[in-house]
Amino acid sequence: MASTDKTENLGLNKWVSEDVPKMNDFNSDNTIIDTVVGEHINNEEIHLSAEDRKLLGGGITTMVIVGDGNSSKTVTLDTAPKMVHIFLKNSPPAVWDSENSCTVINSAFVIQRGSSSGGASLNDKSLVITNTNVSDGIKYNLNESYGQYVVVSYN
Repeated sequence: MASTDKTENLGLNKWVSEDVPKMNDFNSDNTIIDTVVGEHINNEEIHLSAEDRKLLGGGITTMVIVGDGNSSKTVTLDTAPKMVHIFLKNSPPAVWDSENSCTVINSAFVIQRGSSSGGASLNDKSLVITNTNVSDGIKYNLNESYGQYVVVSYN
């Protein structure tokens, strides 16, 4: 005989002492569990596929560097990453500077031989970060004197 009660989420058998479990009850519960867990594991919208994992398989490394205030600074990385994210600690990615009427960019995503902004570039193991003067209402602030920058490398 099936159980008197069922679990709330999956409707699995939940027996009381008077119930007499049957093998079919256990098999039915196992089928429900296998179906629900299998659908969850194979859902590539919430989990990475094997192909996605392979693309990301290089790992992530981080480091903190200190800016020197020069117009540019070259940082040599241990490996040639696919992408780097650099940002000034304890600062927003961008902020409005009302005194100079410009947006100050404190962060950048950089790919090999490219960039999401003009403030940094990446070529093999060399990351070049810059400070710029205001141009077209933007100032890049990626090498502020004594600024602490977090560098996240996606290998």
